Amino acid sequence: MKKNFILLTALSLIFLAGCSSVPIASNTESSQAKEFLPPSEGKSGVYIYRKKTFYGSAVKRVLWIDEECIGRTSNGIFFYHELEGNKENTITSEGEFSPFNLVVSMESGKLYYIEQKMMLGLLAAGTKLELINGQEAKPILLELSMGTKGNCESGLF
Repeated sequence: MKKNFILLTALSLIFLAGCSSVPIASNTESSQAKEFLPPSEGKSGVYIYRKKTFYGSAVKRVLWIDEECIGRTSNGIFFYHELEGNKENTITSEGEFSPFNLVVSMESGKLYYIEQKMMLGLLAAGTKLELINGQEAKPILLELSMGTKGNCESGLF
């Protein structure tokens, strides 16, 4: 019975993978963000991204920075956001049962890169946020699509 449940769950996730789209920004906006220019004066810039992976590909997760809605992530999506510099910021990702928070002190004039990783969960994929260095993150970001900010309606799919 347990094997049937696992098989049914896996097949359901494969089926739902095609349903996991979020609104994406224009090619122009995405290309500009991928130039990795320094943020505006007095600001810090943060890229939050989700690699293209099979596991959790059907699951969408909501992101906030300091309680400001950033948007819903999906497989292969990133966001770029500028924040007040020289300040501690809390990046929050919707989780399976509760939010996951990452607190980062961000210096003015610097760019930060945060990967949202999908983790094995009980009913659906969980989530984790991890600060990544720019050398590792930039090549990944070049392959991703930029999401449109502002949709923080909760829900897995």
